Amino acid sequence: HMGVPGGIEAGEPGGDDPDCWDWTWNVIGPELYSPGTLELYTPNRAHFGSNFAAMRIPEDRVSTQTDVMATTQAIAILENRAGTPPEQSNRTKSKPDGPFFLAVGLVRPHVPLIAPQHCFDLYDAAAMPLPEVPEGDLDDIPPPARLMDNAKRYHMDEANQRNALAAYFACVTFMDEQVGRLLDALDRLDLRKDTIVIFLSDHGWNLGQHHCWQKLSLWEDSTRVPLIISAPEMKGSAGKTARGIVETVDLYPTVVDLCGLAAEAPATLQGISLRPLLENPERSDWEHTAYTVTHQKGESIRRGPWRYSIWGQAGEELYNHDSDPGEFTNLAQNPEYTSVLESLRTELDRKRRHSLGKD
Repeated sequence: HMGVPGGIEAGEPGGDDPDCWDWTWNVIGPELYSPGTLELYTPNRAHFGSNFAAMRIPEDRVSTQTDVMATTQAIAILENRAGTPPEQSNRTKSKPDGPFFLAVGLVRPHVPLIAPQHCFDLYDAAAMPLPEVPEGDLDDIPPPARLMDNAKRYHMDEANQRNALAAYFACVTFMDEQVGRLLDALDRLDLRKDTIVIFLSDHGWNLGQHHCWQKLSLWEDSTRVPLIISAPEMKGSAGKTARGIVETVDLYPTVVDLCGLAAEAPATLQGISLRPLLENPERSDWEHTAYTVTHQKGESIRRGPWRYSIWGQAGEELYNHDSDPGEFTNLAQNPEYTSVLESLRTELDRKRRHSLGKD
């Protein structure tokens, strides 16, 4: 919802549709100007905002951080059961005591890697295991797919990569603490029993895999996101992991379904309800395709064990996650997989057309 990171400093929104909300609140936080100890992990690129640099925040300044303030505001709304917004509001709730939808955006672990000292203390940078990167890992992929090898271009040696990894985990822990505060509030206010809770991220992130320390790639580490759903009527599935492939576009129809509003959903609504997978996370008949796009004309789908990516006219990638979960061996030029490749090309074209409303 907020612009990152510059929009946070000014309290400005990112891309948004105001008509979707009764009320919004954009946090104004220090971000790049936070007090603390700065550590730069990318010697060849000194601009703090776009690199893996970390800042350790003094414990007495934690309350000034964006995610803490956003969580505190969200808890205040929960305490009023989504009632009258605070004075900063420029819109008015029409039904303060009715059902509510509350979206809480947390910034971390987005760079810059800012977290309190106690979160850094949990992770020994020297002991951080770096991912396997085989010799010649990028030799068999199209040129656009190699553009994210920024560990080399930023001169991130192993020590800097371990430091960056520890700082990233510290930020994940800091964010997790805020999620815990929200869940504790739901329990304390006796709201959990009739509240659907969804946790997700907008994208993944490579942490050194394929020499990449960034998003924008089409590898699994960048395209896959965390997704946790807790629904009161799905207690039998609590704590279980579903391996079925889903998309973030599926969340809207899922929420509509779980709220008993499926009959009111327009026929043009894209995505599918994940209710069947929530009811039986171990089901083996779930067949779904996830579609991802990025820059450089990059498109990718994940279906079954396969990941297929195409970079315009620059080339293709094909990986079998059953035998190659690290996506080290590109099978796109292997004649043994011609039929698989043709099938996935057709499926990607179908998903592209569907995303554009042209199916």
